[in-house]
Amino acid sequence: MCTESSLASKNDPMVYSMRPHDEFSSCFRIEAIGKHSLRGTAFIPQRQFFRMIFTGNSQIRVHSTANDRLYGKMSLIFIGKDESVSLLTDSASGDIYTLYLSGVCCAYLLNAFKNASPDGASLLCSPDILIRFEDLISNFGMYAADDLRELQFFVNLIGDAISASNASGSENIPEYIKSIKELFDNEYTQSYTLDMLEHRFHVNKYKIAKDFTRCYGTSPISYLNKSRIEHAKKLLLTTDYRINEIGFSVGIETTNHFIRLFKKYTSLTPAVYRKLSRTREI
Repeated sequence: MCTESSLASKNDPMVYSMRPHDEFSSCFRIEAIGKHSLRGTAFIPQRQFFRMIFTGNSQIRVHSTANDRLYGKMSLIFIGKDESVSLLTDSASGDIYTLYLSGVCCAYLLNAFKNASPDGASLLCSPDILIRFEDLISNFGMYAADDLRELQFFVNLIGDAISASNASGSENIPEYIKSIKELFDNEYTQSYTLDMLEHRFHVNKYKIAKDFTRCYGTSPISYLNKSRIEHAKKLLLTTDYRINEIGFSVGIETTNHFIRLFKKYTSLTPAVYRKLSRTREI
């Protein structure tokens, strides 16, 4: 893995893809990703690529020839090719993430992003997306080596951002749905079924499934499983626990079921995910 200073500010080198350009690259390619500290220093992303900016825990001001606009924390911003912009923040702490994209599909994805955005420029994300960016930075070699995995990451990123933005903008999320989401976020190691949720919240299970999906863009059990897998990925990278121990620690008691779920959401088995991650670090 290398860095390319021409895509970076002085103290924040970008990590870029070493995969040779091929037929798929003409459609879509993540050229580079970086994590930047902008405190007191303006950052000017390269113009020849499409750029996806995630503000993380910072507020940033995006200046262009068209306008000057302040974006809040957890905002996802998509900037077109050749559009000159500079980024600046006066936040006391926090970093931003920058993706450089190329390919003929990017113009279509940018248009779809703007159509889905409430303000035509950005989407407000959930804090969970921070995990996605950190994972991409840590394992960029794995993503860049797999055409479809790279595209899947980006499509899932936008899809989750649209769901989160729609949910955050809705004033009609039932309190019991908020409670279920909070339950999944904080007690994901516990076992849940729709029948159990029906009994606990005194709401018909089919209504629970319908309302949760409407509010958060995914079914209750799928949301819970995604949360478990994200926590499992961190454990695979930071501990030496065995696969069955990690599955059990995130609430999945059967090892085969854990492996199937992990592969469903990451396209890799837990063992391969850990091996590729550690091989990259050597």
